[in-house]
Amino acid sequence: EPTQSSLWLGCSGVKAQTHYDKSHNFFLQAVGSKTFTLWSPQFWRDLKIHSAFHPFDRQSQRDWVSERFADGPLSNVNKHSRRIVDAPLQVTLTEGDLLYIPPYWAHAVESDTLAAGVSFLSASEEEMMLAKLKSWADTFAATVVSASAPDAGDDDTEADAFLRSSTIAQNVRRAVRELAARTFVQSPLVSVDSYFGDHYQARFQDQESILQEKAVMSFQRCEDRADAKSTVCTPCEGSTDTPELSTAVAQFVNASAAMLRSAQTLSPVRLGAADLMFIDLVEHIVVTTFGAEHIASFFDKCLRQ
Repeated sequence: EPTQSSLWLGCSGVKAQTHYDKSHNFFLQAVGSKTFTLWSPQFWRDLKIHSAFHPFDRQSQRDWVSERFADGPLSNVNKHSRRIVDAPLQVTLTEGDLLYIPPYWAHAVESDTLAAGVSFLSASEEEMMLAKLKSWADTFAATVVSASAPDAGDDDTEADAFLRSSTIAQNVRRAVRELAARTFVQSPLVSVDSYFGDHYQARFQDQESILQEKAVMSFQRCEDRADAKSTVCTPCEGSTDTPELSTAVAQFVNASAAMLRSAQTLSPVRLGAADLMFIDLVEHIVVTTFGAEHIASFFDKCLRQ
């Protein structure tokens, strides 16, 4: 059953930036023609999809059209450009055509003529699973924060505050890395460090498109921060543990691993969607515990090393 419908109007040459929807998407071309270019969810790292908390959430940082037709042979562009150029499916819709776009499939759209169409979105299994995962994450984060700061008060010193921040970061890191190892890092050729390193590179390595939105939301790397020692840039070293924290980590990891493994088996067509769901979940936990401005720092200093 459709949960949202939208009317899309555009003249020839109007483009929609590459993005994905979490829902099932049915697009009916009513007037004129449009060309859709689509990528499977497994190519999200190559497309460098923005952070879930960026103003351009769900959109690609790359302009695949410009990269495809750039001057010089295709062999001169980087490996990510080559993959997104070689990988897509492309279809042109004319009046009366209906296109189904599975959840998490990235797509770029261009009007070939004066065009009008209607999209119908229907909630996907992935959306419902991610909502459940985030609710578990909220419970986990609240427990970790509470257990890490039982004696917080007005007379807390800077050292006390840093210790609590460090304890929270250590346990979030522990849970997230264990969840990745149990769900996604199943090859001896891939380490948890390299897994999160690839994700950091895809989300945050190219800072230009992120920092241009700095007035709205700052995703600064640790080396760019003046207050690095009071942020999550340094507190992931060491280990602080209690029975309450161990229980919170175990409960969250066990439940979330089972849910993410279920998401991996929903459909071969949506291969890769669970991976992107997981990264959105990790960002949600970091925002809940530290704030959106620390997402890149946490991936950099706590997860990929």
